[in-house]
Amino acid sequence: MLSTAASLLAFAVPATVAGASTAPIGARPVLGTAVLDRLTGGDSQYANMVLSHYHMITPENATKWSVIEPQQGVFNFAPMDALVDFASRHHLQVQGLPLVWWTGNPSWLTDGNFSPAEMSAILQNHIRTIVSRYAGRVAIWNVVSEAVGFAVPNPFNSRIGPGYLDIAYRTARAADPTAKLYYNDMGGEIPAWRQTLALNMVHGFLARGVPLDGMGLEMHTTTSKIPVGPPLGATNSRPSAGQIGRTMRTYAKLGLDVAITEMDVRLFGPVTAKALKDQAKVYKLIYRACIKSPNCRSLTTWGFTDRYSWVPSWTDGAAGSALPFDRNYAPKPAAHVFFG
Repeated sequence: MLSTAASLLAFAVPATVAGASTAPIGARPVLGTAVLDRLTGGDSQYANMVLSHYHMITPENATKWSVIEPQQGVFNFAPMDALVDFASRHHLQVQGLPLVWWTGNPSWLTDGNFSPAEMSAILQNHIRTIVSRYAGRVAIWNVVSEAVGFAVPNPFNSRIGPGYLDIAYRTARAADPTAKLYYNDMGGEIPAWRQTLALNMVHGFLARGVPLDGMGLEMHTTTSKIPVGPPLGATNSRPSAGQIGRTMRTYAKLGLDVAITEMDVRLFGPVTAKALKDQAKVYKLIYRACIKSPNCRSLTTWGFTDRYSWVPSWTDGAAGSALPFDRNYAPKPAAHVFFG
């Protein structure tokens, strides 16, 4: 998983590639994909696919706490440096995700016997160190992911209390006043209990003057209209165009941008022509909803090729084929939704 920035120079990648997405930087919505640093720096076909189709990248693993600060105060910047350098050379925007998450944390953090003051200092140092390093080069930081509605322990909430959220956002703003700061969560695209919890949090932010520029909607979903498979890591039901539109209008009224940050559409059962057509319809529904909402700034898929999708391993092989391109990088019907 880890690579050095130097490995990025192992092959030449053209600055522009024929067939690139027709939406340039500055257009709305920007199309993006999560990427693996070891592949942008070591697989020319993978890198060229990114450059041919996308204008924004998100690190799939490089900014997870266990990767970027595996030991207290010792930072491993090589994976994120590689991605930011790749983006800078090829004029791609960068969306950072996540800075703070309830999982993906190293054992020194989760098992350490830190006081509230010590944990607050650790949190601030982590965010300040990372955000300041990439100031002016990362356009958006999803500062906190999945802070509401989880029964699992959150090391920051358990040791600091809910005030850790304010600390995180204020620290990020001070470290780079130019970056957009988002809150990221799953299931929030549906007007239901999880969205209500997120809205309560947002109203508190706004009342206290906590800096927040937008909401990230993960959009891990499925073609099924009823809940299928593991609920964690996917929305419990497929959102409708009306639900997504209402959600985006709700945040627009609060002056907030919206970004679709981690979209994939998992398939259960045989990958038939009909299943792929149904998948394309879901991608199209959500893409159109974003286009119709002036505050929807970007749509990012969580990877672009089934070869490296997280879905099969997460679902123990029960689901897969969730992304617009298949394992051989061939476009599926879903790809034609975005790229014709």
